[in-house]
Amino acid sequence: MKSGLYKTSSGIYKNLQRILLCIVFSVLSFIFSRLTFQNTFYALPLCTLAALSISIFAPNAAWGAVTVSAAVITLILLEQTFNTDNSPVRPIAFIIYTGAVSIAAALITNRWYWHIRKQRDSYQEQNARERSLSQLSTALLTAASEEELHELTVRSIFSITGCSAVLFIRDKKGATNRAASYPKGLLLYPCDDAVNACVKNNCRTGFGTVYFGENPLVCFPVSANGKLLAVAGMLLNSDEPITTEYQMQTTELLLVRAGIVLDKITMLKREQQILMEKELEHMRSDFLRSISHDFRTPLTGIIGACSMLNGSNDIVLDIRSRQELVESINGEAEWLMRTVENLLSVTRVGSNGPKLNKSPEPIEEILSTVLDKAASRFPQAEFIVKQPDDFIMIPVDPVLIVQVLMNLIENAVKYSGNSSGIELSAADNDKYVIFSVRDHGHGMKQETLSTLFEPSACRSGDSTHGMGLGLSICKSIVAAHGGMIEGHNAESGGAVFMIHLPKENNNEQY
Repeated sequence: MKSGLYKTSSGIYKNLQRILLCIVFSVLSFIFSRLTFQNTFYALPLCTLAALSISIFAPNAAWGAVTVSAAVITLILLEQTFNTDNSPVRPIAFIIYTGAVSIAAALITNRWYWHIRKQRDSYQEQNARERSLSQLSTALLTAASEEELHELTVRSIFSITGCSAVLFIRDKKGATNRAASYPKGLLLYPCDDAVNACVKNNCRTGFGTVYFGENPLVCFPVSANGKLLAVAGMLLNSDEPITTEYQMQTTELLLVRAGIVLDKITMLKREQQILMEKELEHMRSDFLRSISHDFRTPLTGIIGACSMLNGSNDIVLDIRSRQELVESINGEAEWLMRTVENLLSVTRVGSNGPKLNKSPEPIEEILSTVLDKAASRFPQAEFIVKQPDDFIMIPVDPVLIVQVLMNLIENAVKYSGNSSGIELSAADNDKYVIFSVRDHGHGMKQETLSTLFEPSACRSGDSTHGMGLGLSICKSIVAAHGGMIEGHNAESGGAVFMIHLPKENNNEQY
């Protein structure tokens, strides 16, 4: 109300300024004509031109006519007051005639002027709308997620209308939930009725409509391909609740484009979910095949050894042979136990599992623990340990990292064909610590390097235990620490596996 009253008072003040300006021009024209030509007729062109020029900018034809009339009346009063000419013909009649023509001209020119200006303003508004919509559409298209699109939509509504905005999204059950608002933390009075009416009728509801017109919230449907996806709400200002039709139309056009982008993101998300499910199914199949192979090999050996020990093949075994079979059964059983531990480690670092038990650990202590375990498990192997001179601590889950290094050492001992010179080292590399395990065997086949860390069956080509599952688990553990693992063949022979672990806590993948 205060804003509307201020605009009205300001308009009247400007009109009075135009009238006063015309009166001043009339007085100046009269003085100029009397002093220069001693004749009032010469004041008419100047006064008429000034009055017409000023009346064009009047807000309507009526005010234009009043402006010209003020100039004419002023000139008539001056002529009657100061004219000393005794000629029988006085210019008053001519002034009145000229004033009437000027008023008619003012009415016509004022009307044409505002008609042209209205068209110009309309074109400018249309061009501005297209530019703003183009910019907003570009911003909407760059949204990488539904949440970002929701935030951009409400901010765009606010930039167009200057009103607080809120967005409600329909879930799979058909319920509408508040997804975003601008400004943040916007408090709304009960508006469920207006929102539900918008969902039900798929049209604008709330203030100024037939559906809950007393509600200060204006609800717009956000649809695409004939399907309602969301409801956008615009909270009108209580001091000035009326927005322009231009703002309403621009908001509706914006929401049409937002609906298209939202539908596209939803479809892409659905397609990604389908692809992810297919990929998970494929990985599950590979995982089960790998487990079946890795479990079948030691179980077959255990069953065969037990059969020979039971004498089912009528083979008489001496004490040494029996001892070797028992050691073989023990070794295969220990391998199965380690494999089960590896599988349990995967559940620890899974998205639904508990968090890593990270703690600052010295590099020397990690290497010492790995060396003790490796020497105990492979007493015939020779290990070379290299570590940095500086004291360095890194945040890791020590149990899992030791297990990763042990898996790499086990692969190095078994697949290198040479148990001498297994190198275990750690190096400082700026933000990362790099652990490496190297053997001096025959290296890995070239075709296996690209799929080295994918779950698969035996990679060595023999009947021994496969290493693919173990490397896949190692990758999962290292990735959970925010690091990276890589493997390649060394130029001088043998295989090298390197683990990059960050010095600072980092749960993102390297």
